[in-house]
This record gives sequence, structure tokens and C-alpha cells, in this order.
Amino acid sequence: MHAVAPPTAGRMRDNGCAMTRAEAIEEATRRLVRFYEPDQVYLMGSSARGDGGPESDLDFLVVLPDDAPRQKLIGAGIHRELWGIPFAVDVMPFRRSAFEARSGWLMSLPAIALREGRLLYERTAATV
Repeated sequence: MHAVAPPTAGRMRDNGCAMTRAEAIEEATRRLVRFYEPDQVYLMGSSARGDGGPESDLDFLVVLPDDAPRQKLIGAGIHRELWGIPFAVDVMPFRRSAFEARSGWLMSLPAIALREGRLLYERTAATV
């Protein structure tokens, strides 16, 4: 898991304007898609359930193609990519085969993402 702390205690964009949780989720998703080029992106945890508090972080599970470079799997560079998102962000990347293999395990992150998460992005043939 790769955690990215917010740059300030406030909830400000890079340009100094306030960013809502919904805007932060949308912007983080856009940046995750740009960085990882994933098959899918799920929002998990309290933000996905809609019961997060003002200090709740944003938890993302990112499903990568099996041939994704190892550097992407270990998150090299993701901290720079998410800088400026005014909420703490946790990113959990999985290769497609590992995600599918663990999706039937009751308390695995893939199973929780499928059961309780919100699918925010899915690669289509047009996006390949």
C-alpha cells in the first residue's frame, strides 16, 4: 500500500481554491489512471460507503494488467503524481491475476472492493 499524506492540513487545491471530497476523488482517479494505465480503479473504505469524516483518507484499489512494469506495482512515482490532492490517499495496486485469484477470499482487499467498493474507472476497448 502506498500512502500519500496531504501537503497541508487544509483542503486546498494547488491553486489555493477549496476542493471538495468529491472533487478530490475525481482528480485522484484521473491521476491514478494517467499514472498506472489500469484496467480498473475502485474507491474503497469510508469514502466509498459515504460515511467518512472530514479527516478520512481516500482508499483506492488499482487493478493493473498482468504485464504492468514492476515499478508501477511498487508505486514508484505515485507520490509525485498525487501531490496536491488535499486528502490523504492510500493506493493498493494489484495485478489482474492476483486480484482475480483473491476475489473469492472473504476478507481480501479484492473481495472487499468488489463487495463494498465503488468502481470509478474501467478500461474499455476504446481506451486501450
